Amino acid sequence: MAYYRSLAPGQVARIHVHDIETGDDSVVHESRNVLFEAPNWTTDGRQLILNGNGALWSLAPETGSGPVRIDHQELPEANNDHVLDPDGRHIFVSAMDKHIYRAGLTGGALTVPPGVTRRLTWTFDKPGIVLYGCHVLGHWAAGMKGTIVAK
Repeated sequence: MAYYRSLAPGQVARIHVHDIETGDDSVVHESRNVLFEAPNWTTDGRQLILNGNGALWSLAPETGSGPVRIDHQELPEANNDHVLDPDGRHIFVSAMDKHIYRAGLTGGALTVPPGVTRRLTWTFDKPGIVLYGCHVLGHWAAGMKGTIVAK
């Protein structure tokens, strides 16, 4: 069941870019299918990050450009709250499961914000040994790894 907000029949979502120096306003994208919300500029000013249909999207700020869905692995349905990480490469996303996730602006796997705990459940269908660990540079070597023996 989808919990994200959607357009009512006949509604249109429009993304505007307004130039504060010249006063020019341009519609860079219009949608009759997806309610795009909460546009945020990336730190380099090259993209807008939007919410829509429970996902995040990137949009070039040029007239006629189209939103591109950002594929975040394992991200639950997002609500309309997100904030860009000052590092310019990540975004914090509020999801419908009432948790906040840190994700890459270009998609991929989610990370857990510092000081936050998440539960991960693995189900094994056969016995074996699984190695696991953190793939952040230097973490594996520092001992952030382990072994699971599935019986």
